Amino acid sequence: MENIQLWPYGDDVLLMRWKGSGTRPEPAIVEEVDAWARRIRAAGIPGVQQVFPAFDSLAVIYDPLRLSYEQLAARIRQLDRQKPPEPKTTVPVLEVPVVYGGEYGPDLPAVAQACSLTEDEVVAIHTGKLYKVWMIGFLSGFPYAGALDERLVLPRKSSPSLSVRAGSVAIAGNLTGIYPLSSPGGWHIIGWTPWTIFDWRRDPPALFQAGSRIRFRAISPSEIDLHRDGPSAG
Repeated sequence: MENIQLWPYGDDVLLMRWKGSGTRPEPAIVEEVDAWARRIRAAGIPGVQQVFPAFDSLAVIYDPLRLSYEQLAARIRQLDRQKPPEPKTTVPVLEVPVVYGGEYGPDLPAVAQACSLTEDEVVAIHTGKLYKVWMIGFLSGFPYAGALDERLVLPRKSSPSLSVRAGSVAIAGNLTGIYPLSSPGGWHIIGWTPWTIFDWRRDPPALFQAGSRIRFRAISPSEIDLHRDGPSAG
């Protein structure tokens, strides 16, 4: 655990922080964080309630009446020494239908120009990869997924939009994501999905979680009503 720091974060959180992360999410570190999240969940440590992975950190929520910070830190270090096999899980791929460009993706022309690509090439590149949700944040259920193809990597917009439509599919840095709710936002909007990404009446409310796998599929506006019911795993 030479590259991981442990410290208390409040009365009921142990924070694991990875050293050496850069200015944007690094896939190798994100994968290590994810592996640790799965390892801690599989260990079934009494008193541990939830585990929340991020780009270069992992928050372990525990019950301080059942487990002290020192005891939890010692158990995590023991897991590192034991190196138990990572739990094998099969994560379905969610194929997200997206209408690209036009009123649904107003930033697509600017993205194509900035990347020296045609709009069709941007769509082909964006739909041509399998993405993994690295973390959930910013808004309830917002999936930060990566890694974006280097040909599409752009900084955030210099002037954020005051209102981004719920369901908007966007890119920024080496990430792609979907706005679950209408909100201001600084990512480049290249498309829109008819899926409901976050619904408090649903169990669970968020469609994605850290570790979910996503593939985007281009559809036409005439197909929107065919996809409003939500995902089918493949």
